[in-house]
Amino acid sequence: MKIFWSSILAIILAGAISYFIPVFTVNNTTLNTLYTVAGIMFSIGMSLSVTSNTSGVRNKTIRNRIRKNMKQVRNFFIYHFLLTSLFYIIYLYKETINIKAFTYKIDVLALVLIIMSIIYYIVNFIAIQRLNEQIEEAINEQ
Repeated sequence: MKIFWSSILAIILAGAISYFIPVFTVNNTTLNTLYTVAGIMFSIGMSLSVTSNTSGVRNKTIRNRIRKNMKQVRNFFIYHFLLTSLFYIIYLYKETINIKAFTYKIDVLALVLIIMSIIYYIVNFIAIQRLNEQIEEAINEQ
């Protein structure tokens, strides 16, 4: 649920920037570079989340909890990259969306979503590290 509200917040923030600072535009090169960074972080995060191994954990309850947490982290990575990619692709074909008298700038939205996803990737890298420490502790307790 937290991930949903952070996406709504990013959309509102981008709308506010578009409305209150109409001259603010994002350089195409900047957006391309940030999207590339987000793609690399997504790739690293996915590889970390899918290669986690709980086979050494004999306690079924702990093993299931760790697996559930890993799946949640994996889903966060997928969600953020999917959302970021969607608006990046829309940006490539359309500069603005007009809703009544309001002009919503796609480049600003794509920028905010990419930055937000990079922050989430970092947070999830830390979560993966914590999960790996839980696995190690669970194995050592046996």
